[in-house]
Parts: sequence; C-alpha cells; structure tokens
Amino acid sequence: MINTLYQGTGVTITFANTGAEGLLLMPAGSQDVAFEVCEAAQSNCSLGQAASGTASGWRSAKVTASTKNTVTVAGPGSPERSAAGTVYVRYAWAAVPFQYKAAVLYGGDSKDAMLPAGGFVVSADV
Repeated sequence: MINTLYQGTGVTITFANTGAEGLLLMPAGSQDVAFEVCEAAQSNCSLGQAASGTASGWRSAKVTASTKNTVTVAGPGSPERSAAGTVYVRYAWAAVPFQYKAAVLYGGDSKDAMLPAGGFVVSADV
C-alpha cells in the first residue's frame, strides 16, 4: 500500500506492486467480513478485537469502488461526524486464515497466478 485518502464518504486505499493484472476483487462470502472501518475519535479501535460488533468500534465496510490499483470502502459515517481524527481500515482481520482461494483481494501477473493479499490495517487522516 502506498496511500490512503479519506473523502468523507469512503476511504480509498492505493496499492503498489499489484502485478500486471492489477487487483482482483472477489465477492465476499456470506460469513466473511473482508473490510472493516473504525473511527478513532468515536470508538475503541483496538487491534485485539477479532471481529466487528457492538463491543468493538470496528464495523463491516462495503467496497464501493475498485480499480486495478485502488479499493474504496464506505467510511464510518457522515462527513460532519467524521470532521476530525483518524479512520482505520482493516482487511481480512477476522477471516485469516481463510480457506484456499477464498480471499477477497488478490493481485498478480496473470489470472492464473493471482496471490491473496494478507491482512492489514491502514489509517487515513480526516
């Protein structure tokens, strides 16, 4: 990853070294939580929290857009509510390890040689 940008309605994550084919975004399974967001000023964004839920500040976030090198996920709330502070995005936090070929985010040089992205946490300042 090389950049994150919070735009009020979502966080765009720009990736480096995605391979010739770029990113491949697969549909999340019914029990998968691929991306989650947490607003640091409003919530407990502990990295020890395993899953989204009321005890944690993390909540599931839908992918709203993607390109060959970016993924945009829905932000934690309205731009007015998120006027200051840091927004965290994490990927594959509750789902790692995932089943073979069951990841949501892949990158690679050919459709036959796509590798899954490992779990990560990034921050985007508002």
